[in-house]
Formats: sequence, C-alpha cells, structure tokens
Amino acid sequence: GTYYAKEISDCINNGTVTGNTAGGVVGHMKGTLKNCTNNGAVSSASKYAGGIAAVVKPTADISGCTNNGTVTLEASSTSSMYVGGIIAYIEKPVSTFGLVNTITGCTNTGALLVNNKVEASRNYPHIGGIIGYVELANYNQRLLVQNCKNSGTITLEKSGPYGANAGGIIGEAGTQEYRIIDCLNTADISGYCSVGGIAGDLRGQNNADTDKSKDGPYISGCGNTGNITVKAIDGENSSLEHQAVGGLVGRAELGVQIVNSYNTGSITSAARNVGGLLGRVGPGRDQTSAILTGCYTTGIVTKQGTQEKVGALIGII
Repeated sequence: GTYYAKEISDCINNGTVTGNTAGGVVGHMKGTLKNCTNNGAVSSASKYAGGIAAVVKPTADISGCTNNGTVTLEASSTSSMYVGGIIAYIEKPVSTFGLVNTITGCTNTGALLVNNKVEASRNYPHIGGIIGYVELANYNQRLLVQNCKNSGTITLEKSGPYGANAGGIIGEAGTQEYRIIDCLNTADISGYCSVGGIAGDLRGQNNADTDKSKDGPYISGCGNTGNITVKAIDGENSSLEHQAVGGLVGRAELGVQIVNSYNTGSITSAARNVGGLLGRVGPGRDQTSAILTGCYTTGIVTKQGTQEKVGALIGII
C-alpha cells in the first residue's frame, strides 16, 4: 500500500504481490526504507512493478535493501511502463528545489521481465536492475545511486514501435544532477532501442563545471560484465535517433562523464549507434560532450543487419 511514515526497517516479505502499482515491500512511499528484503514474486498488469517499491517520492532514502523475487509486468495498457529490481519509478518534485534521492547498498538478484502486449501504441517500457525510471525534473532534483548491484536478468519480450530503455542499474533517468558510483551489473540484458550495462538512457544536463561530480550525468567506479542483446525496431521508426546501445550507457542526451569504469560483456545489436562503452551522445538541446577517463572495454561488439554507426568505444558523438 501507500507508506508516508518517517522510516521502515528490517522487514521481510516472502509472499506474492500482484497489483497495478506493485512493490515487494511498499507500493507508494516517501521517507526512509532500510535493510528490507523481498523474496516473493511481484507482478503488475498495468504500469509499475518494483522488487522493493513501485513508486517513490523525490525525497526517499533507500539503503541496504535486497530483492530476490522475480518482477514481471504483462503490459496491456497504452501507457508507459516501469519496472525496477528495487524501485520502478521515482517521481519528480512539483515545486521544491534541491530534493535528493539516495539509493545505496541495494542488491537485486531477481529476474526482470516485461511483456508488452500493445505493440501498436506509443508506450515506452523502462526497465532497470535497480531503478526503472527517474522522472525528468525542472527543480534541480538530485540522485545518488551508490554501491548497488544487479545480477537479475533483464528481458523485454516485445516492444512497441517506439522502443524501450533498459539498463543494468537504471533504465532511464531525467534528473538534472545525479551520480552513479561503484555500481555493478553482472546480468544479461535483452531489449530494444536504448540499452546499457549500467544505464539505458541518461537525460540530465552535463554542465561545463570542472568538478563534474556536482552535476550529471556522472558515473564512477562502475562495471558491467553482462552480455547485451538488442533487437531492431521495425517500420517507420527504425531510424529513431534515440536508438543506442553501449556496454555502460546506451544514450546520454546532454552529455556524460564516465570515470574508472569498464565493460567486459559482449554486445550483439541489430539497432544503430553501438559502442563498447557508450552508444550515443546527444542529440541534446545544448552543447553536449562525453568525457571518458580511465575506462576500458574488452567486450566483443557484433553488429547485425544494415544499421550504421558502430565503435569499439563510442558509436556516435
């Protein structure tokens, strides 16, 4: 159900959870959640499915939580869909500046599955091993994801004509400022459109400050060892510019800095814009840049079909 209390801690769920807004521990929350574990299967036939929480407010603090249950969304609506091993969806602030979400020391081992049954609609699945989606904010919302690990396989069975976003840690993030620090994905990912071993699609703005840890996207000390397989989007949308596949990040719309991070997983893609570390930078509204420092990839990149723009490190910038 809905939880707006100050703190909940040391809870364990072993039962099956089913609902439109389904969470292994809580459906809709704000406040603090510590050291909670879900072992039960979580499923939704609508929009939200999270191993620990389905929907959280922009001030939530979640730490030391573990999901071991499978998380499944059998989508039959025309709305976007959100699935996360820990959190499905983080809301944006309405009118408050500088709110911070911290997600630290969390682990997902449960398999994540989305079966999109409405292929003709403009719906977007967002799937992440830790967080499915962080809503785009206009009030300087901040996000810290640190010391988190995903080992649960991520699978998108079908995609609508506009694709999907999938990442080993985050599916898509629209927060203005955020850091992903010391996180690891070891699971295989199978999906469409924007897919990355750490993040599928990062939309936060990367400013020109010399200290990049103060803005976003900023990724440090992260790794992906899972294999990534991406199918092409057919038909009129096959040339969508946000198709992008990377060993660490699929697409960074407004730039990204990645420090001391690596990919060792193989990448097999029928989509365009494919890189061993980063698939695509841009197209952003402002000047975009990618700064990679102390990073490496040993994963084999295999391009299928006739789609273009493939690189050992970056597909296109």
